[in-house]
Amino acid sequence: MSALNDREFLTYAFKEALSREKHLFVKLKSVCRSTGDRRVRDLCAGVMASCRSRINILQREMKNFSLK
Repeated sequence: MSALNDREFLTYAFKEALSREKHLFVKLKSVCRSTGDRRVRDLCAGVMASCRSRINILQREMKNFSLK
C-alpha cells in the first residue's frame, strides 16, 4: 500500500468540500422552489448566496493550488 502525500490529501479535501457545497446548493434550490412560504424562500436564497460564494472560493483556491 502506497503512502499518501500531502498533495493527495489536499486534493481529496478540496474535492469533498466542493462536492458537499454543490450538493447543499442543489438541495436548497429544491426546497426554495417547492415551498410556498416567502420567509423560507428568502432564507434559502440567502443561504444559497453564501453557498455560491463558498463554491467560488473553493474553486479559486483549487486553481491556485493547480488542483483538478
